[in-house]
Amino acid sequence: AMPEEINRVLTDHLSAYLFCPTDSAIANLRNEGIRHHVHNVGDIMYDAALHYGNSHDSVQTLSPALRSVHAAADYILTTIHRQENTDNPVRLERIVTALLKVADAHPVVLPLHPRTRSRLDATWLSRLQSHPSVHMTDPLGYLEMLQLERHARLVVTDSGGVQKEAFFFKVACATLRDQTEWTELVDHGWNTLVDVLRDPVEDVILRRYGCPGQTDFNPYGNGRTAQAILSTIIPG
Repeated sequence: AMPEEINRVLTDHLSAYLFCPTDSAIANLRNEGIRHHVHNVGDIMYDAALHYGNSHDSVQTLSPALRSVHAAADYILTTIHRQENTDNPVRLERIVTALLKVADAHPVVLPLHPRTRSRLDATWLSRLQSHPSVHMTDPLGYLEMLQLERHARLVVTDSGGVQKEAFFFKVACATLRDQTEWTELVDHGWNTLVDVLRDPVEDVILRRYGCPGQTDFNPYGNGRTAQAILSTIIPG
């Protein structure tokens, strides 16, 4: 149902080389009938997260207010941008209502996507802005997001990339979707899918707070994906 998935499948069949992040990605290609020039090299996002996420200088990119929350390291980082959530008024209201209740117990950092802001009416925006434990900001840059992901106690998101980045820093995640591309994170307890229309959203979030999954699990390689890709394209 997602346009980006259609694009991915088309690209799979057009590509001369396919560099995969996980064994399950290779299995998916096999199910599409693609078996040649397929390489499991790890996840290039992991390379980037290790390189930039461990840079202490990037903390300085945060605003003074976020720097203070970041230093306390007891917050929930939340992002909401997918059309299935933002364009469904019932889903969006249930998510925002849950976040306001969660903020009564834990600080919530909410970089607000333009699509989400445009779908929220003045009343909901005012309630978010006026809650003392909701730190709502404009969208943040990559370095700022990595720092906030790295030190959060929980990530709540509908983003595919943010789910993985949370895991890279060994932070639990609750995903506000009915399915995920990264099923291995659900299987090993790092990620919990939240059925927004059926589940008690705030209860699921609070249960996940500070609860990581299996610590001896990492399907995304060793952080040297770039080298593996280059050595395949340019052997020797």
